[in-house]
Amino acid sequence: MGNKLLIFSFLLLFSSCRSTYPAKSTDLLNGAFEKFDIAGYINKSKNQKGDTHANDFLLKNGTRIERSGNERMGYAEEIIPAEPQFYKIMKTFYPSGNIREKGKMFGNISLGANGVKVGKWYYFDEQGILKAAVDEDKKFGNMGYQEVIALMEKEGMIKQLYEKNRKNLRADFLEESSGKKIWKVEIITAHLSNAYDKGWEYQIDANTGKVLQKRALEIAYVE
Repeated sequence: MGNKLLIFSFLLLFSSCRSTYPAKSTDLLNGAFEKFDIAGYINKSKNQKGDTHANDFLLKNGTRIERSGNERMGYAEEIIPAEPQFYKIMKTFYPSGNIREKGKMFGNISLGANGVKVGKWYYFDEQGILKAAVDEDKKFGNMGYQEVIALMEKEGMIKQLYEKNRKNLRADFLEESSGKKIWKVEIITAHLSNAYDKGWEYQIDANTGKVLQKRALEIAYVE
């Protein structure tokens, strides 16, 4: 009886510890065909009032979606998931509305910003036929973007559960001809008026996970 009680207590403790971390979200991205709602997009654009962007909206669960584009260049959709996710979903569409490509970006989840492609990316021809599915995570070596997040959390720079500094994380990935793979990560920790920001910059060896450099960062803004 004593051993059973001890095992039950251990499992209860283990379960309570796990619950303090965000659960891995279900990945809804796949190679399925999609079509942009051109009629709905145009209708929303016509009915927008003042400076409001009718095709930039927030869902009840905290997910933000912005749609943009035109019949000449094609269309795009950016989806910023609710916390605690540190990536955004990018989708582009042909002028016909048929899906062109879709996948995740990490490193700058601001609307309109570029980041590092992560996870599976799917590419389609103009008829909507899937032509390629590329696993972008293969290029990272031993340290993918999730390991970068874990390291930044260990360093106290971010907190996934509470979205700390989610919007202030910038990342780039460099692969040298020598085979060296480097993550460059910037974390803004303080906005000082409109003059400049302060934070930290990391350079991390993606093959070993070793922090090669950590330095204080100041970014000045010139009007």
